[in-house]
Amino acid sequence: MSTAKVINFPVGGKKVADLDDGYTRIANDLYDALIAADLTKHQQKVAHAYVRMTYGYNKKNDRIADDQIAVKTKLPRCKVNTAKNELLDMKVLILDGRKIGVNKNISEWNINKSYQNSNSIQNGNTVTKTVTKNVTKTVITLLPKTEHTKDIISKDNKDNNILLDSAFEIFYKAGLPKVGKSKAITSFKTAYKNWKSENKTPEVFAQMLVSDIQCRLKANIFGFANLHPTTYLNQKRWEDELPANARRPQPQMTPEQKREYELYMFMQGEN
Repeated sequence: MSTAKVINFPVGGKKVADLDDGYTRIANDLYDALIAADLTKHQQKVAHAYVRMTYGYNKKNDRIADDQIAVKTKLPRCKVNTAKNELLDMKVLILDGRKIGVNKNISEWNINKSYQNSNSIQNGNTVTKTVTKNVTKTVITLLPKTEHTKDIISKDNKDNNILLDSAFEIFYKAGLPKVGKSKAITSFKTAYKNWKSENKTPEVFAQMLVSDIQCRLKANIFGFANLHPTTYLNQKRWEDELPANARRPQPQMTPEQKREYELYMFMQGEN
């Protein structure tokens, strides 16, 4: 006769917290200040999540993506990003390179009452112009300046066009015939807009195209050397299969380009 093993499952999903499962060690003064701070609900949740993700692992700061905080707080990623930028502006959170953590210097905290009005947030995907402007200043102060740093973080259309125009010039000199420049610029901007879901800067996009064009030119693909830039962009020719004798080199970013890319990624919440 066979016997069956009886498994007893816990009833009601009861869960009891235990120090043996881990704990967060934090200075009482810092935690008291966080409790007393007049923050919004989202700001409080995000601030406590950063405490958990840093001090909970015996670290004062760490590289933490918005997605990680979203999991902890059960908030949408866009709202996490908004609250994070507000807390950075108020100096409740501070940056150390790309690492982020709670500011232990409580006297530096500057709780801004204007954030308490939920109407100051235009929608779930963007922060107010005030937040963007102030956080931009914070990042520029903490990180060494590069030629395009201000352009990268600014949401202003003029600055975005400067970045796109600069990147287009890189693409335009790749080796294709220099014809139809005005149409090519429009096509380049459209192509980047459709491609940038990969969270890359315009310059990285241009370098990728240059690498592809030079690879195809070197392979002597029939008719490619006479291809107009606009046609190349509109037809997404970089997605065409390469011949067997062609090998696309991996584009290498300069230290300055790498830094701009990392800063761009941070402002998008991709740490």
